[in-house]
Amino acid sequence: MEDIILQIYGTLILTFIGFVVPILTVALSFFPEGIKVLTRNYENEQKQAEKNLEEELKKKGEKGVDYDALTRNIAILQDSKNKASRRLFYMNPGAILSRSGLALGIALVAFLSSLFLLNEAFLVPLTLATISIASLLWAVVIFWNVIEIIVEASTAVQAIQKTAEEKTLELLSALVDNSKSASDSMFIDQKKIHIYFSDEEVTPAKEYTFSVNNKHDVKIKFKNLSDRMLKTAELGFTFPAEFLIEKTDNISSIFTGEKEKIVRFKHDHIQANESYLEGKIGITFLKVGTFDVDYFVKGENLKNATTKFKIKVVE
Repeated sequence: MEDIILQIYGTLILTFIGFVVPILTVALSFFPEGIKVLTRNYENEQKQAEKNLEEELKKKGEKGVDYDALTRNIAILQDSKNKASRRLFYMNPGAILSRSGLALGIALVAFLSSLFLLNEAFLVPLTLATISIASLLWAVVIFWNVIEIIVEASTAVQAIQKTAEEKTLELLSALVDNSKSASDSMFIDQKKIHIYFSDEEVTPAKEYTFSVNNKHDVKIKFKNLSDRMLKTAELGFTFPAEFLIEKTDNISSIFTGEKEKIVRFKHDHIQANESYLEGKIGITFLKVGTFDVDYFVKGENLKNATTKFKIKVVE
C-alpha cells in the first residue's frame, strides 16, 4: 500500500511537470486581447491603490483622524495593491514557468531524496517529504491562479465581443434616428427609465452627501416604467478613481482607468413596468470634497443617455 501511494505521488509530480505546466502556459496565449485588457486594468488598479495608499498614510499625523477607519482603509488598499501585483505576475508566461518549475523541481528532488534516505533516521525522510508536499502545494496555488487569469481573460474577450455588438446596435439606432416615426416605434422613451441612488431618484446635478473614511452601502434601483421590455439592459456608474469600490456578486464588472472607475450592471432584459433592485455598491470615500459622477443606461431598444450628478463628501 505504501509503495502504491509513493508511485501515485511521484506520477502526480511528473504529470504536473510534463503536462500541466506547458498546457496552462500555452493557454494564456489563446486570449491575447483579454490579457491586454486585464493587464491595463490591473496596472491602473495598482497605480491607483499606491496613490491612495500614499495619501492615506499621510493622514496618520493629522489631528482628529478616525484611526480605526484609517487602518481599515489602509488594509483594503494594501490588499488591492497586492492582488493587482499578483494578477500581473501570473499574466507573464516566463514568470509562471520559472516559479512553477522551481516549485516542482524542489518537490521532485525532495521526494527522490526522501526515497533514497528512507532507511536513515526517521526525521530526515519525514522532513524531505514535508518539503516535497509543501512545494507541490505551492505549485498547485500557482496553477490555480493561472486558471483564474485564463477565466478572467476569456470573460474579457467575451466583453470585447459584446461591446462590438453594442456599437453595431448604436450605429443601427443612429440610422433610424432621422425617422421620428421609426424612432418612436422601435425605442423606449428615456423619460420612462428611472434610476435610484441611495433610495433617491437621480436627476441632473442632484447632490448626494456622504461621510469620509467610512464604507457606505449604496442601494441601486432600476425602474422601467415603459410598456415595453428593455432588451440587453446595461446600467453603469462612472466614479472618480479615488473611490474605493467593493466588488460584489451583484456587480457585473468594475473597470479601473487612470482617472475613473466604471461599475456596470448587465441584464438580458428588464420587463415592462418593472422595478429592479440591483443591490448595493460598497463605496468608501477617502477624500473630502465634491465629485462629479454620472450614470448611463444602454439597451438594444434604448438610445444611450448619460446623466451627471454630484457626490459631496464631508467630515
